[in-house]
Amino acid sequence: MADWVPKREKIEGQRGFNVATSIFENKTRESRLLTPEEIISFKITSPKMTYEQYQDYIAFFKEKYSSLMQFTILYPFDNIEYTVCFVENSWNEVFESGTFQATFQLERVF
Repeated sequence: MADWVPKREKIEGQRGFNVATSIFENKTRESRLLTPEEIISFKITSPKMTYEQYQDYIAFFKEKYSSLMQFTILYPFDNIEYTVCFVENSWNEVFESGTFQATFQLERVF
């Protein structure tokens, strides 16, 4: 079971592969796959929350020491569990009209 299963969050995902491309003097191009694993990153926006609900989010962030520790997330787009970590310095928090909201980024790790 994943450490975190998003339920009400807005999730924006980006997918790609680790490809190196060389362009030569005669304008020919050569590309090669550096690693076969798919690179996935996530931008997460929490719903607007009460102070008590927000404390659960910030506690999880602090428990992982930002990008220091890895955890698993169930990615709703393909229902696969990925190992991820917080992207360093990506945690943003907003207080507006009595509600709290967090935005942060995660990246897949191997």
